[in-house]
Amino acid sequence: MSELEERRKLFHEIHTRLIAPFPPGTVEMKNSSKASAHIPVQAYNHRVNSAAGNFADWKLTTQQPIIHETEKQLEVRGVLKIVDTSYEGMGFVDFERDPATKRIKYFPERCKAAASLAFVDACDKFEMGWIDLERKWSSNPGTGVPARKDISGGSGTGENRRKCIFPGCGNHVDEGLLKLYGWKNAQCEEHIPDHVKRKYLKSLEGKENGQS
Repeated sequence: MSELEERRKLFHEIHTRLIAPFPPGTVEMKNSSKASAHIPVQAYNHRVNSAAGNFADWKLTTQQPIIHETEKQLEVRGVLKIVDTSYEGMGFVDFERDPATKRIKYFPERCKAAASLAFVDACDKFEMGWIDLERKWSSNPGTGVPARKDISGGSGTGENRRKCIFPGCGNHVDEGLLKLYGWKNAQCEEHIPDHVKRKYLKSLEGKENGQS
């Protein structure tokens, strides 16, 4: 297998892990509207770290935030690179100026919020969360979004999916994730042992370095 094919295979393995369904309860609602459904940036950050590790790189590309004075919005951009694939994300937040000083109120917090949204936007381009957010276009076969049952290996119903054996947990098991890690015990993502995850990442690193 050529180096290019190895890297393609590596990205495919990581991408499979990236797009897996998030644990139940990850999707949050800002209000009663279905359109407000979203996944917090911390969940995306954890997914990138656990699935890609040091094969992922996130960098802000705007040294200074872009100020859209007319729209009263602050913009930050960044690029997320995983193996050899990269996508740019854009984040926008509203701002207000202090009437006396004309400075943007809570400027550091506004910048951090915009940067977080830019990261989420980049993650979205890697198809993370597409299964969970169930957008209007998700059922279009051209998007390549699989049904949850196709990822989990079960029927998609709570009755027919195994639950985590960790005491007091009760989360459903992601069968596809267990297969990826080569782990047979019925445990959810949170309770799969760290040494199993480290072994998986180490195997990816070995492929990245050209080891068999």
